[in-house]
Amino acid sequence: MASVGALRPVGLRRRLPWALGNPMKIRQFIALCLLVLACNLQAQPSVQRSHIEANVPEERNFHAILRRDLLAYLKAREPGLTDLLQIDLLRDAPTQSGASYPKYYVWVKYRVGAMKVKQGALRLAAIEKSRFEVTNFVSAGEAKQDRKAVEQVFPSALVPDILSRASKL
Repeated sequence: MASVGALRPVGLRRRLPWALGNPMKIRQFIALCLLVLACNLQAQPSVQRSHIEANVPEERNFHAILRRDLLAYLKAREPGLTDLLQIDLLRDAPTQSGASYPKYYVWVKYRVGAMKVKQGALRLAAIEKSRFEVTNFVSAGEAKQDRKAVEQVFPSALVPDILSRASKL
């Protein structure tokens, strides 16, 4: 039977990765990791801010451009559209994710024909300060019937508000 001393590998310190055997190198490695993490966290908001600044229309033109592009989209979808009655931003600020265009979420109310009023939620991308492009539309009726249709498109924080607005019809 081997003694306890014989079970210990000889020269273990030489076989370990470079940092495990040297406390100073461990500290340097941790400091480097923290520095890289801190730089990355600071850079991300500035990238997001630059995408927002490059794509969101200026405040003085924002609502006119939004109304123009919503009317164009809804007229193509509903040929009998007669009036855009209400536009509610579901968030005051855009949502920026990665390198994509900033997104806005709105609830619209519009008239088709003389009497029929329709409503729905839209996700729009702000593009080059000059236009909005509708990426998704979920009608109020669809939202009432299929919660997953809302959950798949809109941020989870907005889902209750959209479902509440849809249920009031």
